[in-house]
Amino acid sequence: MIAKKDGIPPRTQARPMAFTDREALRGGIDVWWIFLVFLVIGIGVWCTALDLTDGVETSPSNINVFLFAAFCALVIGGTISLIVMPVGVMLAIPLGRALSRSRRLWVHIVVYTALGIAIGLVYIALLRGGEVFTPIRSIWDYVLFVPAVSASLAVPLGWWCTARRLLLADRRRTEHRTERPHTEGGAAGSTS
Repeated sequence: MIAKKDGIPPRTQARPMAFTDREALRGGIDVWWIFLVFLVIGIGVWCTALDLTDGVETSPSNINVFLFAAFCALVIGGTISLIVMPVGVMLAIPLGRALSRSRRLWVHIVVYTALGIAIGLVYIALLRGGEVFTPIRSIWDYVLFVPAVSASLAVPLGWWCTARRLLLADRRRTEHRTERPHTEGGAAGSTS
C-alpha cells in the first residue's frame, strides 16, 4: 500500500489509480452500505413476492412482509457482511496495487465485478454445501441469489463511488494549487 504524506494523494502520473490503506478501507465501507441497500430491497421484494404467491393480497400484509424481511436482512446481512468486509478489503488491496498503473476505468470495473461475482459464488457454495451450479430445489433457494447478486453489484459500484470521489478531490486540490491570487506591484489593496 502506498503511504500518504502531508496530505498529498498517492496518485501520480506513473500510478494514477494508487490508493492508501485508509482509502481502501473507505472503499470497503462504501461497498458495505451499497451491498446493504441492494440486500434489504432485494430480500424485501423477494419475500413480498413469495407472500403474494401464497394468495395473500392485502396491502397491509404485503407492507408488513416487506418491512419484516427487510429488517431481518438488515440485521443479519448487515452483521455478517460487516464481519466479512475486512476480508473483501484485503482481497481488493492486491487487485488495486496491480491495477494502480491502469487509467482505464472499465478495466477496474471489470476486475471488481469479477471479484463481486466470486464473492457471491463463494457465498452460494457455502450455503449450498459446495453445490453452486446444481438445480434449484425450492423457491426459497432463490433467496440465496439476492445476496450473491447484491455483492456482484456492490463491489464494482462501491469501487466506482470511492474512486470517483478520490479522483475528484485530487482534481480540486490540483485546481486550487494552480489558482493563486496575483497581485500587481506588491500587496493587494495598496494605493499609490
